[in-house]
Amino acid sequence: LAVGKRLTERGVSVKYARTDDTEKKLNDRTAESNAWGAQYYLSIHRNSASPDATGNEIWVKSDATEKTVEKAAKILRAACEADGLRNRGVKKGAPSYTDFAVNKYTKCASGLLELGFITSTKDNAAWDRSFDKTADAIAKSLCEIVGVPWNKERRKGDVNGDGKVTTAD
Repeated sequence: LAVGKRLTERGVSVKYARTDDTEKKLNDRTAESNAWGAQYYLSIHRNSASPDATGNEIWVKSDATEKTVEKAAKILRAACEADGLRNRGVKKGAPSYTDFAVNKYTKCASGLLELGFITSTKDNAAWDRSFDKTADAIAKSLCEIVGVPWNKERRKGDVNGDGKVTTAD
């Protein structure tokens, strides 16, 4: 929601896959994004593993184009610069199967962004310390991806700008 707010303030059209903890099927989320004609689909999560796991990563489709990988890398670099966590890289596919649904079924470029590990004290401290800075960084990188200028001064009254981004949790 924080990233979407920053995008709409700058004239980017944002459609949320969901805005609360209500269950919504992944296929419904991606079908809505495809019907809307999103330019980028970003699913934002916190990772989970052993307490010593740390850092940010982003997942793309297993057969993602170089251009899609570059877009994902831009988002990941921005997040890592903002929160100071280790860049774990752009990863293709999914840990134990071919692709995450949000990457497999979207027609546009997409990424599943893991912002640190909720199981890590270090990552949780970075999350708390840099939440706003990280949301700004991700929104700025998405503006660049969809071709909408990022301005410190927020645009007023124009919430239907040129770019279209679907955000998910």
